[in-house]
Amino acid sequence: MLDELEAPLKPTPRFTIQPMDRDDRTELERQTAFLSLLRITAPSVMAWAVPNGHNRGLKDRVKAKKEGLKAGVPDLTICWNGGVAFFEFKDARGKPSDAQIDLLNYLQDCGHNCAIVRTPEFAMNRLAHWGAPVRLIR
Repeated sequence: MLDELEAPLKPTPRFTIQPMDRDDRTELERQTAFLSLLRITAPSVMAWAVPNGHNRGLKDRVKAKKEGLKAGVPDLTICWNGGVAFFEFKDARGKPSDAQIDLLNYLQDCGHNCAIVRTPEFAMNRLAHWGAPVRLIR
């Protein structure tokens, strides 16, 4: 019974998470499709990716840590006049890590718009809901 008390608690997301789906696109394919759609339909909205530390050698990871790399940073930052949002893209069955949940909860608690998204359409509709100058996608 004491072992259960010592087990770390899993963080509870306080932001939107798009349900899992059956689409076979990778996370990268989903994210690049969203960025293409955003460039075409919302030229006044700016988005950029934040490279994370996976697929790096030890030397590069150490350098990136010194430069400010932080576990859990969302994939994309999206800005428009009067707003900012943070998206973490996932594939059909991907789940956020505890570090991602913690950081997105922090950003959400600071008053920013945050979501785990899977499809470009859902991401665009979230932005519209938050007041970004984008078109709803049906």
